[in-house]
Parts: sequence; structure tokens; C-alpha cells
Amino acid sequence: MSSSLAPLSDPAVVGHYRVTVEPSGDSFVVRPGENILAAGRRAGVWLPFECGWGSCGTCKATLVSGEVELLFPEAPAIDPRDERRRRKLTCQTTATTDVTLKVTRLGPFEERPTTDRVAQLVDKRELGPGICSFTFALDAPADFRPGQYAILELGPDLRRCYSMAGGPGDEITFVAKHYEGRPGSTALHALEVGASVPIAVPFGDMWLRDDDSPRDPDRGRYRRGSGAVTGPAHGRAAPYASGHGSVRRQHARGTGLPGRARSRGRATARRGARAGGRAGRWHLGGSSRLRDHPVG
Repeated sequence: MSSSLAPLSDPAVVGHYRVTVEPSGDSFVVRPGENILAAGRRAGVWLPFECGWGSCGTCKATLVSGEVELLFPEAPAIDPRDERRRRKLTCQTTATTDVTLKVTRLGPFEERPTTDRVAQLVDKRELGPGICSFTFALDAPADFRPGQYAILELGPDLRRCYSMAGGPGDEITFVAKHYEGRPGSTALHALEVGASVPIAVPFGDMWLRDDDSPRDPDRGRYRRGSGAVTGPAHGRAAPYASGHGSVRRQHARGTGLPGRARSRGRATARRGARAGGRAGRWHLGGSSRLRDHPVG
């Protein structure tokens, strides 16, 4: 499959470069500064991916020819051996010449029907000290599984991951705490109702797996914590409770608690999460820890 963009010799696309994918022969054009993964998806050429921000390494492809530039040198999935093997993170790499890449799997992927949307902030509510919920109306409905997350473009080279706190549809809600001095967090909390941001959704492979063969008394129960970090788990727990069993709420962290009490709360949350995972094959989404890490 080749993109229908103009030839590279066209002045309108000066600075754009073509990426050819082996073994399929598919090709597409990358815009200046655009990551290869996003450019391929935009053109209908689905490269391997999962997290979309450089944490998992699923999107690594072998550079056969050409030159690329790494957009996020601190990406956790980067390994020193990658340079020797010419392995590149397509979600954090842009082309600086025409490029040929070799990949092992092509999509699209049923588990990640990722699309690009424009999201308009329609509701912003303070839930607690420094904690707000943000509800965005999408320009078209988005499909995702509870536990997956979105990547919001909050400014130039300012892309951040947030877990959805509800189900799929034409609106998406996030719950986030404001961290002083962090550009992504500050940009999100500075948004006024009516503001629009580009959003890509969904990413991640963390969702509830059905299991209809209970093997222990705790199976069929999902425990979740409370607070900004685990708040989006409410959206994940709802389908679990309706189809599998009960939800037990456990406090994980509270404002103003002494340090020892907070540690006990976190330990309780970890135990609950582990029990929940055993009970219903629930894979906790890890995007809360990605909340203010740069991804572009």
C-alpha cells in the first residue's frame, strides 16, 4: 500500500521524506518533525506499536538504509545495543532522508484501533486539591478498552499520556493531578473550557481479560484504589463489576496523611492490585506513571 501524497520532487513537499517498509513494500511520506509511526498510521500503513511514547519497544524496526533523527533520546525503551543493530523506535524517530525499514508485523490491530481526533474541552471540575477532571468532546467517536490511554498534544513538542476514566464514545474524560513545574501537567491544567487539542487514542495493551473458570474464592473480585493516580481505574472497574463480580474500593493515598500512613496505603493498593490481577486476569494500565513524561 503506497500513500497518495505528492511526489517528493514537488516543491509543496520539500523536506518530506519517503519511508519504505520491508518486506511488504508499502511506503508513505513523513512530514518534517513527524514521527514515523504516526506518519505510517496516517497513510494507512500500520507498523508494530503498543505504548506510542517510547516505553515498551514494540515499535522497533531495523533501519536498512537512510538516516533518521531520534526525537526523545531519553525514551526508556532505548537500549545501547539498538545502535549496533540499527534498531529504531518508530514512535520517537523522524526521517531526515528517504528511509527503508524492516519490520516483523503489520496491522491494523484489532486491539488498538488507534485514530487521530480533535478534542474540545467541554467540562473541567476540581475534585480535590490540585486534582481535576477534564471531559473532552471528540470530533468523531473513538473506540477503546477500559485501561487503555490517549496521547494529548498540549503544545509544540509537548505530548502527554493520560488514562481514560470512562468508556468509549464521542467524549473522553481524564483525571489528573497538577504537578508544579512540569510543563505537560501545567499545560493541561491551564486549558480553559472551549480549548481544542489534537489527541491520538487508544494506546496500550492493559485491559480486562475475560476468564470464566474461577479457581479460587477471590476470583471474581476486583479491588481498586482511590485518588488521582488510580482514579481512572473506575472506568476499568465498571465493566468488570457488571460482567464478572464485585468491586471493592480501597483507599491508597490521601491528602495530608503522614508519611507512614501513605506508605501503608500504597502497600494496600499494591496488594489489592495483585489480588485483582489474579482474580480476574486484570492487567493494570501503567499510564499513570507516564502522566508527565515527554513523548515527543
